[in-house]
Amino acid sequence: MSEEQKPSAKTFNSSTDSVQLIYVLYLAGLLTAGFTAAIGLVWAYLERGNANEMLASHYTFLIHSFWKGFLILIGGTIITPFVPIIGFLIWAFLFVWLIARMIKGLKAVRSDQAIENPARWGL
Repeated sequence: MSEEQKPSAKTFNSSTDSVQLIYVLYLAGLLTAGFTAAIGLVWAYLERGNANEMLASHYTFLIHSFWKGFLILIGGTIITPFVPIIGFLIWAFLFVWLIARMIKGLKAVRSDQAIENPARWGL
């Protein structure tokens, strides 16, 4: 006779785990020249329409983070040949800004909280 075993680890929650994985893909994008972030962007677009209000705020936050980060990257790339120090400072800002946004989002989704005003530029 076997007893039914209860899992000791946290059970898989596809909705919040999906969002968390996209946050991780964005962070990995810092090491993969944006390749994994682009995969996360497509995934966020696909999931946003079927998500509840809380998760939709995270998907919107992720989508806006990608495009705003892309604009900052382009700006730094255009400026670098003319004023290298300013271009590198823009890239450094982008690095810190993106990490801070992803950490904020991960903390919020783990606490089952929506992102307030996901379209804003700041944290």
